[in-house]
Amino acid sequence: MKMKLGLLGGLMALAVSLFVSGNAMPDSADLFRLKRLQEKVFMKMKINSEDKVEYYSFLLNKRLNELKYLVEERQYAYILSSSLRYSTTAGLMTEVITANDMDNVIVPTIKMFKEHQLVFSQLVETYPFKDSGEWKFLQDDYNYLEIYLGFLSEIE
Repeated sequence: MKMKLGLLGGLMALAVSLFVSGNAMPDSADLFRLKRLQEKVFMKMKINSEDKVEYYSFLLNKRLNELKYLVEERQYAYILSSSLRYSTTAGLMTEVITANDMDNVIVPTIKMFKEHQLVFSQLVETYPFKDSGEWKFLQDDYNYLEIYLGFLSEIE
């Protein structure tokens, strides 16, 4: 009986952690790792390319919000890893679109990438410490989006 209660308590704690981790930011190490694991599991469950692109779009908006949060909260130590996650997600999304000739999502994706570029331009412009190099990672995300826009424009 004690074992069942312990197992049930553990499952309840895991369920609550999974729920709370959905809004975790990179500076919340344990919850953020749980969030990333959850995202990877959800992505593995996506079978067709339309669902994958839709989920990548969702994740890309989350990644952008994480980067905005990090700049606003001055959590500069996490900008490199968050920037890499953002550009990787954008690249994977572009790869799925181009590999599957998904004409129906090209225009909305181009629009989203351009909107995100505007946000990156604002983040770089208002970055408080130009002497340090972290702002360059935000510029890199802008530049990667430019490359991915080129790929999408070629098949449009």
